[in-house]
Amino acid sequence: MGRSRIDWSFELRLNNITGILDATRYLNEVFIPKYCRLFGVEPEDPTPAWRNIPSTMDIRTILCKRYERKVSNDNTVSVNGQIIQLLPTKTRRHFVRTSVSVNRWLDGSWHVFHPDHGEIPCIPCKGVRPVRTLRPVSWQRNTARVHLGDDIFNLQKG
Repeated sequence: MGRSRIDWSFELRLNNITGILDATRYLNEVFIPKYCRLFGVEPEDPTPAWRNIPSTMDIRTILCKRYERKVSNDNTVSVNGQIIQLLPTKTRRHFVRTSVSVNRWLDGSWHVFHPDHGEIPCIPCKGVRPVRTLRPVSWQRNTARVHLGDDIFNLQKG
């Protein structure tokens, strides 16, 4: 049977638990051992199932947020409004129009990886990419164009 929150508060009051330290002591000394006796099962194989991480593997590249992006013409990538400037390497001056993997590590740092060249040095830029500017009025549709040299008024169809 499920227990409601009212039962939990009743159990706390019944055991004279009024603070966090009392609750922690109750959990460690009473509740967890009782729970293990009722629902615990011995494992078939007592050896631990986890393995050590190989020394050649960087765990930070696994436990991160990963985004696939294409490099813009200005050698930058954008992830959720954050612009990241890619710096030239010894083998390449730019990575324009190539696909890269952008990683956000748990410490908040940004790292960019290319499939053939490995990690690319980068600098996160402050601010966001500016919004595209509006075209000049002469480029917009549905406007009148005046050719002064010929004295001809050319109205575009709407």
